[in-house]
Amino acid sequence: MQLKSKTFKDLKKGASISLPNDPTNEGRALYLLKSAGLITLKNTPLPTVKDVTSNKLNLKLNPLNAAQTPRSLSDQDGAIVNAGYALDANLNAKDVIYKEKVNKDSAPYINLIAANKDEKNKKRISRNC
Repeated sequence: MQLKSKTFKDLKKGASISLPNDPTNEGRALYLLKSAGLITLKNTPLPTVKDVTSNKLNLKLNPLNAAQTPRSLSDQDGAIVNAGYALDANLNAKDVIYKEKVNKDSAPYINLIAANKDEKNKKRISRNC
């Protein structure tokens, strides 16, 4: 999750958060918010914002095209941005205030970066790992 603020605790009641709107990534984003303790969800494999059962901070969850989530940072309080789009937008992993935990909810979505040995230390491969 990327925020205009520098810490997770700066997230205020009613904050607006953009998240990808395609079924797989919307569900993944919602599980991320769940793992952060911000929402709870119905038990469903591909949740949507309609499956949120509690929302501690009354966050405004704004699904939009995944490619637009990095750009939404200019008018949203935060955004859940897929790694590929974060790289394309030159977002830096050091600026992320919450990273997905590896657990039973995130396990189906784990991404791996594969590179030839001679390219493993190139900046474009290693800059956000």
